[in-house]
Amino acid sequence: MNSFLALRALPDRLGSMRKRFVIAALASALIAGALVIWLAIPSPKAPDNPIIRGKLLSEWITEMEFGSNYATASSVLKEVGTNAIPFYLQMATAHDTPLESAWFSVASRQHFFKVKHTQPNDLNNASMAAFRQLGSNGWVAIPELIRAYDRAYSPNSQNVIAFILGDFGPPARAAIPSLLRETSNKVDFVRNSAYRALGGIHEDAPRAVPALIRGLNDTYDTSRYHSAQGLGNFGTNAHAAVPALVSFIKTNVPSSVSAAPPSPGMKSIAPRPSPSAGWSADAGQTALNSLRNIDPAAAAQLEAELRTNSSSPSSTSR
Repeated sequence: MNSFLALRALPDRLGSMRKRFVIAALASALIAGALVIWLAIPSPKAPDNPIIRGKLLSEWITEMEFGSNYATASSVLKEVGTNAIPFYLQMATAHDTPLESAWFSVASRQHFFKVKHTQPNDLNNASMAAFRQLGSNGWVAIPELIRAYDRAYSPNSQNVIAFILGDFGPPARAAIPSLLRETSNKVDFVRNSAYRALGGIHEDAPRAVPALIRGLNDTYDTSRYHSAQGLGNFGTNAHAAVPALVSFIKTNVPSSVSAAPPSPGMKSIAPRPSPSAGWSADAGQTALNSLRNIDPAAAAQLEAELRTNSSSPSSTSR
């Protein structure tokens, strides 16, 4: 009887084994096909990643950013100088195409062979450290960086390039139209880096200041912080922002205003918030610092008003 039942179940078992075999064969074919496509796609010639003092240039950049040998890595990058700009640009714009993303996703889930793949975001982020090392010598790359920013290879690439441009300051003035456009980007951190760069460049106040005023009401707290900070870089050229900053500070009261007024000739210093407090905890103090830069009299009047309010019985009683 048992033998008879086993014989009856045999077709089902064979069918199940056949199904698993077909699935495995299809998966293997998919991996092989993806590999063939990957190898068949012509890739542009990558800029030189030279070996310097026994290490690839990319490894020295990583060492400078994350390693323990910062001094030597920094010295190597200074030695290479602007000759490495083509390589830094490639790092800043690194991204995976949809086909590449699909391939690496499939390849990472199989165990037949290992695929070495550096995440594009890691390359983007490393390029920022490299450009910072160049300082003003990197200004020659501004036109290429703007073109790359406009191509929007990926949100993280845009984010990093905006940081680089903002660090260059006024010489990156030509990027302002592109940055203004991206203050409406749907991605929070892309908007934030655009606001930060506008403040870092602090040029073209008639267009940049209104954008930064709008940034004070952005839904992303880091965007609000960098908008408040950036307005201060314009000094008196941002006088149109005074009402918006006053309103912002009243909503985000700095902890420094609850302390005693500073002695003549000394600046009041707000205590640093805990790391878990986020950017919002700093935004009020940052806005107050910017207001002092733009209109010292308005800042002093507001501080006096806030101190009076904070020490009044109605504000301390519960």
